[in-house]
Amino acid sequence: MRSVASVDGVITDADRAVVPVLDRGFLYGDSVYEVFWWHRGALAQAADHFARLRASARRIYMELEAPDARYLDAIRRAVEASGCGPDGDAYVRLVVTRGITPIGLKFDAARAGTVIVIVQDAHRPTPAEWARGLRIALVDRLRV
Repeated sequence: MRSVASVDGVITDADRAVVPVLDRGFLYGDSVYEVFWWHRGALAQAADHFARLRASARRIYMELEAPDARYLDAIRRAVEASGCGPDGDAYVRLVVTRGITPIGLKFDAARAGTVIVIVQDAHRPTPAEWARGLRIALVDRLRV
């Protein structure tokens, strides 16, 4: 499986992906994202992830006009391009930016947002790693 990225439907190796320099996600971090687990041909808990993506967008007054099916289709195409097999697992990051605008803080002239999908190997523990045991750390930190 190879790492790929899709930027508005253009799929390339992840390290070759291009986001326009006037994109607000690049200039200002003006975007929302959600991380998914692709497991054996489908997204795990997709409806919950899409609801959370939309809630995040509302918090920054960003309108996600596309239906979830558009994002799901972009994810499926990127996962397929990665070579993830039918029994495979993949890490999927969906990023939606506010889009391209003139430089400045005014964003009402933004065109449709840029849709970015990054797909990488999920790096699941091997059976040997499970047998040895895994170490984790829990951090007790409240979020503001």
